[in-house]
Amino acid sequence: MTCKYSNIIAENCGINSALIAGYLYEQQKEKGFILWGKLWYRCSVNNFTAVFPFMGKGAVYGALKRLRHKGYILRTEHNKSRFDRTKSYSFTPLGLSVMLTTKNE
Repeated sequence: MTCKYSNIIAENCGINSALIAGYLYEQQKEKGFILWGKLWYRCSVNNFTAVFPFMGKGAVYGALKRLRHKGYILRTEHNKSRFDRTKSYSFTPLGLSVMLTTKNE
């Protein structure tokens, strides 16, 4: 798998956050679903650690938290079962504009 990322997000949030944002962007295009007028992608922390084996769960949690606090992504739980805690992620207008304009070649 080729890891594409935004240099702006890497500078503001770190390389782990930039890699996760790049992965979310690509997966949203392929497997995303529309909810509340936004494109979302459902993914668990275990899935992120499977895609990026060099990141532990703590690194993934930290990267996602930085992306949310800097205003690049939104997070929600929209699951059919009340016991399912898998999160769904979407880009904010700021995050989407950064991903569209500054993709790493």
